[in-house]
Amino acid sequence: MDDNSGSKYSKNEYGMISFEEICSLYDNISIAVWIIDPDRRILYVNNAFVSLLGIPRAWLLNQFMSDNTFKHSVVDIVLKEKRTVSAFQDINNYYKGEKYRQFIRVIPVFDDTGEIKYMIATIEKSDQLYDDLQNSVVLASNDLEGMDAPVVDADGIVAVSQAMRNIMGLTSRIADIDTAVLITGPSGTGKQVIANEIHRKSNRSAKKMVEINCAALPEQLLEAELFGYENGAFTGALKQGKKGLIEEADGGILFLDEINSLPLALQGKLLRALETKTIRRIGSLRETKVDFRLVSATNRSLAEMCENGTFREDLYYRLNIIEIYVPALNERQEDIIPLAENFLKDFNQLYNRNVHLSRNAEAQLLNYSWPGNVRELKNIIERIVVTTDANTEEVMFIPASILDQTDSSKSVYNNDNGEKIIAELAAKTPEIDILDQSLDTYMKHVEKQVLEMMAAKYHTFTDIAKALKIDRTSVMRKFRKYGIELK
Repeated sequence: MDDNSGSKYSKNEYGMISFEEICSLYDNISIAVWIIDPDRRILYVNNAFVSLLGIPRAWLLNQFMSDNTFKHSVVDIVLKEKRTVSAFQDINNYYKGEKYRQFIRVIPVFDDTGEIKYMIATIEKSDQLYDDLQNSVVLASNDLEGMDAPVVDADGIVAVSQAMRNIMGLTSRIADIDTAVLITGPSGTGKQVIANEIHRKSNRSAKKMVEINCAALPEQLLEAELFGYENGAFTGALKQGKKGLIEEADGGILFLDEINSLPLALQGKLLRALETKTIRRIGSLRETKVDFRLVSATNRSLAEMCENGTFREDLYYRLNIIEIYVPALNERQEDIIPLAENFLKDFNQLYNRNVHLSRNAEAQLLNYSWPGNVRELKNIIERIVVTTDANTEEVMFIPASILDQTDSSKSVYNNDNGEKIIAELAAKTPEIDILDQSLDTYMKHVEKQVLEMMAAKYHTFTDIAKALKIDRTSVMRKFRKYGIELK
């Protein structure tokens, strides 16, 4: 069923329809569509394609369809013979756990010299059509495992960025090794989620993971919670005594969150429990053997705390056998949209809604600096779902009342001399005609001008970050985005 209707044509004319409008049209059809260049770089995928593969759009774009992706790719034929090619393919989609047959048609688009400029493909699941036409088409069997797709597991962990992929790989390698793990990183990055992942993959998963936040209880109560107590150990103690959380974790995993808040007196007791695998309840003379694995988390540098005497050095070394650093969300931008889509799916289901984000709304999320990290993103997505009008499905713009207004990503004027910057900008630049521009284009234009002014005034990214009240990484990213260099 190969056809030659895709014979060379010199130019593809779209009239007054922009590329963005064409993409919007493709997003509203049920057939999966992708566009790639002659180097196999993915330039565009529509919503149906994302749904078919089960891979976030943000990861797919600008990736390459390697030879491993389709072992018998019709793209090879199109590139070689420069014609439209149609085929049935038996697909084993590892990412969604599905096997199906699809009908694919790849159409070449030529430039003025007759060379292929783009290839547009349409894909449909088509078992019945295959049965009817199997003798007249090219057949191919393909295992979709060569794309190294992002990890989105049953617990909702999204790992699109290389940093998170590395973490997921590390959790798999260390899951069955009974040694202490220290998870570090800023607040809200998902350290507890990583601890859950270690437990889920480990040979201790049949037993529960017992967890406690060390900052949530005063010292006396924390000791009683961790080690338990005997009858009459202190005023208010239960008559029958109580088993501590370390004993509760026997055979499983004990997760101590914010271990940096553990009082010095308890640090010594915890160290002994780790080394001897025994505990003694408050008010007891009897040692109890406990088989547990310790996973702890901190949002502060324990090494610095050791230097200033607020954390035991011997305990630090005992905890830090394996360290997993979870970076801030603004250091792994590739994860932002996939995480947002995952949260949207969960909250849409929870609140019986069908809310989606427009490209403009996604751009707002990407430009935000995320001081609260993944926790903040989750809260914002929930607020979007519950506050969006019930008759609205696509959110075109995220209100400033939802995104933190103190963050510079919504206003490039958030510094101590904001009004002065505005005045200087108005005086030094001509009036900008916004009648023929989108709000997003206009804001980018203004943001670039302000950053150029800051570059002329300051000589380091650190000084600019302080002036704009954003982190240094965001400043560097914005400078690269607009091609601005420091003087």
